Parts: sequence; structure tokens; C-alpha cells
Amino acid sequence: MLLFAPLSSGHIMNWFAVNIPMDLGTGGSLDGEIDIIARLRGIPGHPLAEGYFYRTWEVKVSLLCKDGTTKSLKVGRGKMRGVVNQLKAYRKCGSPEVSLLDVYLYEAGCSMSYLSNIKYSLSTKLSELQHHSFGYHVLPFGYGKREGHDFGLNYLPVPSQLSLHPDPLWSSPVAAFLHAPVTDIRPPFSNLAERIDNFVKEQNRSYRQVFRHTVMFCRECRQLQLIRIKEEYTCPNCGDNLIAQT
Repeated sequence: MLLFAPLSSGHIMNWFAVNIPMDLGTGGSLDGEIDIIARLRGIPGHPLAEGYFYRTWEVKVSLLCKDGTTKSLKVGRGKMRGVVNQLKAYRKCGSPEVSLLDVYLYEAGCSMSYLSNIKYSLSTKLSELQHHSFGYHVLPFGYGKREGHDFGLNYLPVPSQLSLHPDPLWSSPVAAFLHAPVTDIRPPFSNLAERIDNFVKEQNRSYRQVFRHTVMFCRECRQLQLIRIKEEYTCPNCGDNLIAQT
């Protein structure tokens, strides 16, 4: 909740889906997956207050070590070119709002000095994403330690002066460096979104409980599943490990 709710920018989240094939039930022929799809409902007084709208994110994860080093921090222009191509695939699919979400999982004991380690990565990605009109969000978070085990959930907020669009109303674990422009939703993405929405409705679960559930696609049995994100790790249909699939 703490981590993905800020991605809604205060809007009501109808459902949240991860690792969804672009061609699932759409009749399309696009390869690849969309890492995150969120169906959001507008709030009174907001330009998007009427009806529902969608946001999508390509997600990249890096580890920040407490000794100041980083792992899997892909900052080269060649690597970034691949990320941009993935985001272009989202847009080609018909997604109306496309962003990159950089997740930095920091080791217990890491401090705000992590900013110096990712500064070059941020500036490189920011330039590329701004040129291609994609959104860019950054989420640094980690776990505390108790008796050698993960305990609690912490985040290191990116200072507002580093964000192009800081939110002055509340402190958020997600820093919005770039807001993605919003375009019209198009097929096959619109067909995909409708397929997921119908699936959620068929589960006969109150939308008030959706924050505790996530729509996932099981690659083993090729079916959508709605799981409790803090309690379920295997596919309810075939028993395959959903975490290992991601």
C-alpha cells in the first residue's frame, strides 16, 4: 500500500495488475509484457474526475548497498535505448499514459548518501525520457533488520528540490521527475484493460478490498489470477510460484 498507492497521485485505484502480456485476449500480435497497469478513478474537482483512466509503468530494479556501491544499476546509453524501446512498445499497444518506474531497494543501514550513487543514472534517464515524452518515477525503499530478519518497511524520500514536479501537499515515497503526457486509449490496450476489468468483476470481491489484491498473469497455466499480495505466492489454479515467474 505504502509503495504503490502514491503511483495513483491521490486518485482512487480500481485495480492494480502486474506482468500482463500485451496480446492477452486482444487479438493483437504485440510481443512482451506490461509490468504494471493501474485502473484509476478521478476525484472531484480534478480534470480526470469523470470516468476511469489508466496508467502503465515499465519497472527496473536496482540494489543500493550500505557500503555505497550499487548492483544492477544500468546507466549506459545502450541499456537506456532498450528501455525506451520497451516504453515505445507500451505506447504502440495503445496505453494512454506510459512511464518508467525505477525501484531502488536499499540495504539496511543505507543513508541519504545513496543520491550521489544514482545521480548520473537519474540525469541520463531523465534526458532520454524527456526527449521521448515518457514519464519517470523513482522509488527508493528498504527493510529494517531485527535478529537477522527483514522487519518493517522504510523509504528514503528523494528531496523535493531534485524533482521537477514535487508534490507540496504530502511526503511520498515516489518522486515524480517527469509526468507522462496523457493520450487517447487505443486498441489493443483498451481491449486488454477491458479483459482485466471484467475478470476483476467476476471475482465477486468488493472494490474496497482491491488494495489488498493484485491481478497477476500465471505463465504456467496462462490464466489471470487475483491474489492477496501479502499472503499468496502461488497460483491458485496450478500451484506454480508466481514470485519466481516475475
